[in-house]
Amino acid sequence: MSNPAAQRVLVIDDDADIGQEICESLARKNFEGTYAGDIAQARQTLAGEAGLGIVIVDYHMPGMNGIEVIEALRKETARRLVFIMLTGDDTQSAAINAVRAQAFDFLRKPVNVPTILDAVCRASDHLTQLIEADRKNDAAKLEALALKERVETISDMLRNRETLLERLLWTDRSDLDPQLRHLGNGAAEEKDELSVAEAGADSAPLECNPVDMSALMHRMLPAIQLLSDNKAIQLKARVPNNLPFLYGDQRRLSRAIADLAVVLINCSRQGDRLTIMAVKDSGELVITFRIHPSAPSQEYWRVFTADLTELIDGLDSVKVAEMKLLGTRIVVHLHGGRVSISKSADSETSLRLFFPLPASQIPH
Repeated sequence: MSNPAAQRVLVIDDDADIGQEICESLARKNFEGTYAGDIAQARQTLAGEAGLGIVIVDYHMPGMNGIEVIEALRKETARRLVFIMLTGDDTQSAAINAVRAQAFDFLRKPVNVPTILDAVCRASDHLTQLIEADRKNDAAKLEALALKERVETISDMLRNRETLLERLLWTDRSDLDPQLRHLGNGAAEEKDELSVAEAGADSAPLECNPVDMSALMHRMLPAIQLLSDNKAIQLKARVPNNLPFLYGDQRRLSRAIADLAVVLINCSRQGDRLTIMAVKDSGELVITFRIHPSAPSQEYWRVFTADLTELIDGLDSVKVAEMKLLGTRIVVHLHGGRVSISKSADSETSLRLFFPLPASQIPH
């Protein structure tokens, strides 16, 4: 869908007849044209009408030529503008100067109506793409800022506990199965996890990058399958190839999912069924772990439901398995998400991780 700004055009030409004629022609294609006879009128129009996005400017005008007009308006106007230059000069230097001024198009006079309309339509599409790219970039910046703020909140909670963040997010935690230790960045980018842990949490800040959740999950499933086979657990996975991207820390997201899988497999009995599903639901990515018929004991449940501050304050008494779940919960929280646990009438237990999608991936 075209952005409203991409439908409004400012025509700057010292010849009022030509400027008004162009405006009338634009109306035939549902563009709204506004005429300005010089840069002073153009400035006044741009200041009073925030919706203008396309500017057609004549090169030869008294006082300030078209190149200078483009440079001045681009410098003075914070919003996106796409410029089309008109000129009667049939010289290469005029075209080069227009390119240097970052004009979208360069048209030589006399210009017929179809040519102008075609240029404006293409400029409109280009402006729409630029505005959409800006929106996505702004959304990414907001996601990164929100993630940073969440990290600072958790760090404040952990400030007086020297090794807690390291223990929760990085270290081996004693019995983490080796198949799931190095699934953070894939084999090509694998790091020595223990050396990172020994260096301390401060040396490994939480990252905020686009994370392909389909690829992440599919890298982990073979190791989870092997652990399930070793305990004779029936594993069923439903992970599509088109899951949305998240903005976050790929290594810690992998570790959070791995820890939850390890806990559920270790607390299960031979013959139990473990189902792992990942779906996009409205504005969230939901990763569900279902175990049947066994279930984590009530002491595990409290790590997913109790107050996070109280859990961190009592961390010294938390057992290894609970530590894994707490680490999972903190990672989900750092990414702006939430967790839940529920039990159905047929004794099936479901643990869910909810991650909010970046604004750029939520339909508008």
